[in-house]
Amino acid sequence: MILTGCSKNSAGGDVVIDGTLNGQISLSKDEYVYYIDQNEDVVYRKDNSNNTVAVTRNVFPLSGRITNIYLSEDKCYYLLENDRNVGISVYSVDLNSFKNELVYSSGGDNTEDFYGLADKESSDASEILENIATVKWFFVTDKYVYYQKESVIYKCPITGRKQYVIDENVSEGEIRYSNGILYYKDAYGEQENYDEHAD
Repeated sequence: MILTGCSKNSAGGDVVIDGTLNGQISLSKDEYVYYIDQNEDVVYRKDNSNNTVAVTRNVFPLSGRITNIYLSEDKCYYLLENDRNVGISVYSVDLNSFKNELVYSSGGDNTEDFYGLADKESSDASEILENIATVKWFFVTDKYVYYQKESVIYKCPITGRKQYVIDENVSEGEIRYSNGILYYKDAYGEQENYDEHAD
């Protein structure tokens, strides 16, 4: 399986991501293009005949903005960022049944503000956008969610809400993950790697 646009995930679990901001807003897989409609905060799937289907089908308003998507063999993962920069949430959608599941959340659940309907803080949109540090990339393995925000790479166990900092001085660029090892470049362009089995 080849994913173009930003990432590649082979059957062996290898991942390659270009690592640039907005690199995960549109991905191709097989005969489909998956993309985020940033006005509606919906992920769509379009086939070669331009037939479009909503992949995300949320009954309640989302607790943030969909900023990134990632595709595995049979799932589309999407990452939500809260405008108040409180945390991230990662959901998966089964590409056959369209069943939606929470994979990881670092912030509170969205019942605090009744699914976004009772937002207490209203602010100028340009001010909110100025203060958001957007996730540059993310991907999901069997055990972890990995992502980069600003120049920091985080590892988050999918069984909890904890986040661990892998490196605080990371540059933009290609990210590789293979057999539990994450390869990336530091702020000085030097090749670095992180072995998740060494913890």
